[in-house]
Amino acid sequence: MKAVLLLLSLVATDPLFGQDLSYRVRAEVLDQRNPITVNVSTHAVTTLQFPAPIQALESDGFTQKPNEEAGDFYISPGLNWVSIRSLRPGAVQNLGVVIGGRVYEVMIQTAEVNDLAVLFRFERPPRRQTNIAPRAWSPLNSTPSS
Repeated sequence: MKAVLLLLSLVATDPLFGQDLSYRVRAEVLDQRNPITVNVSTHAVTTLQFPAPIQALESDGFTQKPNEEAGDFYISPGLNWVSIRSLRPGAVQNLGVVIGGRVYEVMIQTAEVNDLAVLFRFERPPRRQTNIAPRAWSPLNSTPSS
């Protein structure tokens, strides 16, 4: 009986049997100056989720009709998400995602192990210190010394 319990505990903690896929879901910060690389595959779909509605998707090599149009990647866009699958091994292409009038670049590359999902968020603005009143020093504002 102890051997069976030991075997079951090993199977439950083994990544091949336990199927912990959380490492294949990532959270990333959108930054116009720092493109994010996303791994997609030819056998599974990767979904990118954005924190606001997408205004436009800009790139070559993406198609919604892979049987009618040439393309390296199949793309299925939604309001604030995009699902992508590679149509051929070794394909690499950048995708410009326009949100709020700003473009964020995502480098899409074909890999053997794909990201299941990439959850994007905006960087939070730095917090202002509320206990310090903003005041600029000026010789006109200083009190005369006696």
